[in-house]
Amino acid sequence: EERVFADVPDTHWAVKAIEVLAERKIVSGVSESEFDPEREVTREEFAGMLKNAFGYTTKGSRISFDDVSEGAWYYDAVYALAENGIVSGIQTHLFGVGSRITRQDMAVMAYRCISGGSGEKIREYESFADDDDISEYAREAVKEMYCMGYISGTDNGMFAPQGSATRAQAAYLINAITQD
Repeated sequence: EERVFADVPDTHWAVKAIEVLAERKIVSGVSESEFDPEREVTREEFAGMLKNAFGYTTKGSRISFDDVSEGAWYYDAVYALAENGIVSGIQTHLFGVGSRITRQDMAVMAYRCISGGSGEKIREYESFADDDDISEYAREAVKEMYCMGYISGTDNGMFAPQGSATRAQAAYLINAITQD
């Protein structure tokens, strides 16, 4: 059987999520045959995935990011998410194009997409060893997304809120929240 992406073997832990999302045109490869699953996701890449997954459209409101140029492939995605209240910039007029998305920001954006967690809680919140490092604005999202089983901590009991996420992890999360 032909692999969708040569660099995502059958044995990859996120292969199903990546292939499902590729088929639904929610994610695309970095080339025809490669997905680059272990590369860090940028803020605009994650915005693009969420726009595709949830069908957000731009409303033409007056938000302005100096680092989002018209004609860039991510222009519509960034503004569609910003205008729908899913994402804000890293500063007033900066979206943070090119910077890796943090684990806590991924949780916040995904949480807002599922409108504040109408999902079923499958477990109680176990606090992470680094709970104090989770930014105030991200606490509710991290807690709720954990309780719904959409996110987990690292092997050592940390959440690593400022850590980065890979393209495979992003695909896995988006697949999970769009299944329900």
